[in-house]
This record gives sequence, structure tokens and C-alpha cells, in this order.
Amino acid sequence: MPLVDMPLEQLKSYEGRNPRPEDHDAYWARALAEMAVVDSDVQLVPHAMNAPYAECFDLYFTGVRGARIHAKYVQPAASAGKHAAGKHPAVLLFHGYTMSSGDWSDKLKWAARGISVAALDCRGQGGLSEDIGGVKGTTHRGHVDVQHPAPRVRARTLMAVGLMDEICPPSTQFAAYNRMTCPKSLVIYPDFAHENLPGVDEIVYELLAAP
Repeated sequence: MPLVDMPLEQLKSYEGRNPRPEDHDAYWARALAEMAVVDSDVQLVPHAMNAPYAECFDLYFTGVRGARIHAKYVQPAASAGKHAAGKHPAVLLFHGYTMSSGDWSDKLKWAARGISVAALDCRGQGGLSEDIGGVKGTTHRGHVDVQHPAPRVRARTLMAVGLMDEICPPSTQFAAYNRMTCPKSLVIYPDFAHENLPGVDEIVYELLAAP
């Protein structure tokens, strides 16, 4: 197998090389505090779909610095069963670079299982969310390097990695995975790059839909 990064045995213990900024926690505490005082002004606009077990909405809310954010939101219909009337599981979906929240149809499987799903249009990408631009101040890469907040993850985690990925090299993904202390599992695709990984959607669905 050709190598685009470290050998697999080395990746299994790699924890990154970018130093953690001394003010990492303070930086994110300020960001969370800024978000907490925003009036989100949530709006749900019904979206018609021929799926009697699901209710679909265009979800809009206000993010930090006034940006209006859009997501596709699908929930179990009130007539669909016990989960619809009260609290029930939920899934959040974030798309890749330059993409969008995608089609409504691929969200319906979650509602059929009694699970709500919200698929965000990330700012400045291919969806409907507003990108107000004009970032103030300096954000060093260490503040947004996923290896540093990885030890905070507490939920059961599944990660899938393509070892031929030259856009998000495997070492950047293993650096975060190896720092996690939560229950976790890894699916490795030796011959795949930065692309759709076959079978991953089914693995994720089975994981999240399990009792």
C-alpha cells in the first residue's frame, strides 16, 4: 500500500506535534460565553415531504455576531410513536467543505427510527446560512486544532479514516483519536482517500439507532 503519511503502527500512537496554546481553555470559554448571550430567535418553517412518519422544517436561528444560520430539521411525526411526543434522541450533521446540508430524503431514515436530525448549513459554504465575514483578532491554529479538545469528549465515538487521504492526512485524525479517553472505535480504509467511505453510513446508523 502506498504511503501518504506515517505507517499505520506509528499512527496508532501518534498524538500530534502542534503545541496546545496556554490560553486554549480561556479562548473557548470566551467563545461559549459569547454564544450564550445571543438571542437565537429560532424559526421553524414547515417543509412539505411525502413522509407521514416525519415532520420536516427549515430551521433558522441567529448565531454569534448576528449571522442568520439555516439547517434542515426532521423530527418524528406526532403520530409516529412514543418518541414523537416527548424527549427523544437527536443527531446533528455537519457537511464537508464547500458542500451543504444535502437532500431531505437522506434525513428521513432517522425520523423513521424515532430520532430527530438537524443538518447544518455551515457558514460560507454551499448552503443558505449567512456568512457575515470579518473575523476580528487572531486565531492561532492551536486554538482550533481538534487534538486539543479531544480529551473532553465523553460520548461513545466512532471514527472512520481513509489512509490515502492527502487533504486531511490520517495523522491529523489519529492525533485526535489517540487523545480521546471515552469509549471509542476506529474503522480503517487502507485504500481510500478524501472521499465517501463505503458502508460508513450504515455503521453510524446502527450505532446511533441501537437501544
